[in-house]
Amino acid sequence: MKTLIISLPKAGTYLCSNLLVEFGIEQSYMHFNPNNFQKYKADKMDEARTNPGKFTRKLKFKDAITYLKDGSFGVSHLPFDSQRQTLLQDTKKILLLRDREEILESYERWNAATGRQTPPLRLNEIELWGKQDDVYVLTFNQMINKHTGMIDGLQYYLFGEIKYDSLQCLQNALDAPSMTKMR
Repeated sequence: MKTLIISLPKAGTYLCSNLLVEFGIEQSYMHFNPNNFQKYKADKMDEARTNPGKFTRKLKFKDAITYLKDGSFGVSHLPFDSQRQTLLQDTKKILLLRDREEILESYERWNAATGRQTPPLRLNEIELWGKQDDVYVLTFNQMINKHTGMIDGLQYYLFGEIKYDSLQCLQNALDAPSMTKMR
């Protein structure tokens, strides 16, 4: 099974990553974009925060996604389109959403800490993934407020059963460092 987190920017991408690691899914450290991807290194996350270009490889999504291996997950902020939907038909997809005002506030903190600029967000296009039947939708607030029913549902979506204690996994994910955690 391959898994892809498709999120609105600043909607808990790496918090969800930590959660999937708690579920025993291998982190690929790959961040997919329409025309390139980043392949980060676990021991260079500080550098990745301020200089993602160092880890960027030019490759169209249709080719880059072939590097995602079974049993692992990647992350993205991919706008929906039918070609990507077809390419991902055998991939578990998790869409992360967050209130737009909260996204902008989080970007202000992120930009101040990293010296980076807010890219074009394309939020409406990313949200279209939520209209697909084979996508699990989760919100940032459900994760930080420890909505275990939603995390149980995520486990059913991924595994067909609840394999792990959702509350403990959420707490571990919240406590773990992540690439973008600012608090």
